[in-house]
Amino acid sequence: MNTPDPEAVLAALCQHGHHPVHLETDVLALFTLTGALQLALRHPHLSDSSRTIIAGAMDLWIAAMESLHPAIAAGMRLGLDPVYDVPMVDVPIGHCVQCDAPVFLEDCGDCPHCNAPWQGETL
Repeated sequence: MNTPDPEAVLAALCQHGHHPVHLETDVLALFTLTGALQLALRHPHLSDSSRTIIAGAMDLWIAAMESLHPAIAAGMRLGLDPVYDVPMVDVPIGHCVQCDAPVFLEDCGDCPHCNAPWQGETL
């Protein structure tokens, strides 16, 4: 891989920086990306311009999720408030109806132990 010339990258960004880009992803990926960006917003050295861009993108994503399912949008909004910070590792979202094993967000639908459906809060 060739290392790009920083001046060429900057020139291209100046020329195309406001060109719209349409991306397609799934809800879980967008939810996860939003959480990662919310973490970035807490970095003390993040520039004001980056903060504005990130916050604007998240506002659009949260509005899109509001039309899909208000609970998803509400969960995304909670990530903006440090009071609701919880470690996502090993936090079950429900349990398996067959073997009672905990089911985690990344399992998203089926028990990883027996492939049965899970019971828990609807995201």
